[in-house]
Amino acid sequence: MTIEDDQALDTDNGTREPKKKRAGRPQGSSREMTTARILNSALTCFTRRGYANTTFKHVAQGAGMTSPAIYQYYSSKAELYGATLDLVYQRLIPEIQMASRADLNFREQIKVLLRATVELQANAPEATAFLSTVAVESHREEELRKYFMSRNSNVLEAIGGMFEQAKARGEIKSTRSNANLAMFFLGSTIGMVLYHNGSEDTSMQEGIETMIDLIDNRFFSD
Repeated sequence: MTIEDDQALDTDNGTREPKKKRAGRPQGSSREMTTARILNSALTCFTRRGYANTTFKHVAQGAGMTSPAIYQYYSSKAELYGATLDLVYQRLIPEIQMASRADLNFREQIKVLLRATVELQANAPEATAFLSTVAVESHREEELRKYFMSRNSNVLEAIGGMFEQAKARGEIKSTRSNANLAMFFLGSTIGMVLYHNGSEDTSMQEGIETMIDLIDNRFFSD
């Protein structure tokens, strides 16, 4: 039975009714536009509902289409989650590339990344909120781990490379591993995002500038 046939059935008693207009992909929409709508809806659903409580029906409602239509794009909820994670990381990679410019010293590189977090929070708060929950979700849901590990490792490697270059230039004296230094940086930043999203009394801008004060030795009094 096709999707069209299924939609022609009365779901209460199984009798046929005249077919209604399908709510699949809207007419005139390109595949790229439809994919964008699905991912934006998924981002909202995963952020607000969490992975376990999100269904294709929720995502479909936000995208203005039917649940079966989403299966033409993503075969499972885990695959859709991975694609949503890719969407968010695509917004971060240009910022990491900008921060890793050779003409910036390490302090300036870190500041670029920190202030990019503020900008992302202001322009796409659900993206930062989503990122702040990814590690927890991947720990809770085994099917998500492969998506998290592969995507997150790219970010960690990029930031770890910045620490490695800073060591080589003599800009930092820490002997700790690049992986742990990258974890410290990302964990601190994501922690602030997570706390800020659950508070009405905090400013992400102020939190980031406090970290910058620490980096520039302006936090402690002499």
